[in-house]
Amino acid sequence: RGKRYIVNALEAALWAFWSDGNSFERGALAAVNLGDDTDTTAAIYGQLAGAYYGYKKLPQHWLQHIYAKKFMLNLSSWITYEGEMWKPSATVSLVISPSPYQTYSDKTSTKIISYWT
Repeated sequence: RGKRYIVNALEAALWAFWSDGNSFERGALAAVNLGDDTDTTAAIYGQLAGAYYGYKKLPQHWLQHIYAKKFMLNLSSWITYEGEMWKPSATVSLVISPSPYQTYSDKTSTKIISYWT
């Protein structure tokens, strides 16, 4: 659980990301329902899962309630454009596997995240 200490919040967010069953909504709710520093934990989870799943995987019923939605969509399009202009050519894959010291319902699954170098 996050307890106003970033390492704990990061650990909690990573747990939520790992155990979300490939569902942004499920992971975000898990991050918030852990208790303690839920805003930090959920913000970190949202950044990780948002980058991994992308906009199209966000729950549609959540998107209906976004304030200044058109502005944020335009801003994100501009940021994406700028990012593409500076994007390096090489990528590296990071494999996240379950720890042997923690219990998970599905020990066989891993998540692969590609990032630029």
